[in-house]
Amino acid sequence: MTDDVTVAGDVEGEINMAADKLIAAVERDRVKLLSEVESIRLKRVRQLKTVKQEVEQHLASLDGLSQYAETLLSSGTAGDVTTSANSLHSRAEELTTSDVIGHVDNVLPSPNVTFTPSTRVDDENLVGTISEEGSKNYCIGQMICFLHNVGLLCTSSL
Repeated sequence: MTDDVTVAGDVEGEINMAADKLIAAVERDRVKLLSEVESIRLKRVRQLKTVKQEVEQHLASLDGLSQYAETLLSSGTAGDVTTSANSLHSRAEELTTSDVIGHVDNVLPSPNVTFTPSTRVDDENLVGTISEEGSKNYCIGQMICFLHNVGLLCTSSL
């Protein structure tokens, strides 16, 4: 009878050891997946910061040109205005025809991160997989809202 108890105890130990290994593997896979998600998030924040800087530079150029034109018109002589007219017009046309929104759409794809739970124990990751796809149809309004929400864009700068 003690042999039966010993065998039952050995089986319990084997069950606990197998379960502990599986729990450790699941925890390892969970940490790996969360790390992947964090990497994707950090990459996205870097992309947003870059795009924000590009948009701010474009706005600063537009603002600088506007201030220069106002100063020229209010303080400059007729000769100054005439001399600067062509270069001012060319620069204004260059700034207004550059497709900032199109550029942002091309550089900043729409985020699409998905988690697919594992359905089999023999999968490479016991928890599941992360996939990231980017769609180029990201609306500039969504980008501005996101920048504002994560504190990268102040509304007063628009």
